[in-house]
Amino acid sequence: MLRRCSSHIFKTVILLFVVSFLWLQLRIVNLKPDLFMAQKNHYSDPELTFFANFSAIVNSVNTTTPANLMMLSDTIEEMNSLQTVSNIEKFGPLNENDVVIVIQVHNRAQYLYALIESLRQAQNINQTLLVFSHDLFDAHINALIQRIDFTKVMQIFYPYSIQLHPNEFPGHDPKDCPRNMKKEEALKKGCNNAKFPDLYGHYREAKFTQTKHHWWWKVNHLMDGLHITKNHIGPVLLLEEDHYVAPDFLYILRMMENLKITKCPQCNILCLGTYVKSYNYAAFTKKIEIVKWLSSKHNMGMVVNRTLWDQIKKCAKVCNFYTT
Repeated sequence: MLRRCSSHIFKTVILLFVVSFLWLQLRIVNLKPDLFMAQKNHYSDPELTFFANFSAIVNSVNTTTPANLMMLSDTIEEMNSLQTVSNIEKFGPLNENDVVIVIQVHNRAQYLYALIESLRQAQNINQTLLVFSHDLFDAHINALIQRIDFTKVMQIFYPYSIQLHPNEFPGHDPKDCPRNMKKEEALKKGCNNAKFPDLYGHYREAKFTQTKHHWWWKVNHLMDGLHITKNHIGPVLLLEEDHYVAPDFLYILRMMENLKITKCPQCNILCLGTYVKSYNYAAFTKKIEIVKWLSSKHNMGMVVNRTLWDQIKKCAKVCNFYTT
């Protein structure tokens, strides 16, 4: 009888411990970050330590509840405002002609890992700044980036993501018109944006528009918002999480910049990637192509600069995001 009673008490204590631990995790914002160190953390910066701990906890709780969404939104706002640059003590400040590499990230950690490893092998990568722009706050992805030790690194978070707005614009609003609904039917139903299907007669799908909205926010934030880059006049290379770079990509970029000055001063955008599936490298490995830019062909590894950005943002009026 005594043994059965002791067993019951032991189980009760274990249950109370688990419940208390989960309760504390949901209130991490009000507690010291070191209380949630699951393992020894190598980050000396208290801000990064908190970020790493909070990131892990986000993946373990339901972030769709209003309270947790607010907590996540506040944390993202705080991280964006801090504008922390990792490894700057090791690699020094950003020089005016250094390459800034901006990587748009969603949720494909395996692809991102391959990209990071290819960047690690690149010549002169230590003279760059990597900026990872996220539309998803994910512990595994954050951990990959926080391990980078070969150059300066920043993370920025798109504040209008589906993750932060799961049931409202710019996420999935329950009142949104279905993608394939006819305009006449949509007008009768009175759903959101009924008057404004796209050129193909389709209505907005958040998972697709998020990519474009994120891209526009990312470039604006980088070129005109971040302290370290808002006055930067050097090249800005735009990559995505599923890209992969060659070891000499920075060397080739510098060669293209020099050729632009002598061979094509009127050219205003460079492109390092190609969608051609069958390519004769033996015949064309030492050549570049000068052509009119087409978005469907020349959007992989685009390189822009301050002069081009000043021209692009004059078109901002056509990039307004309407909610109705």
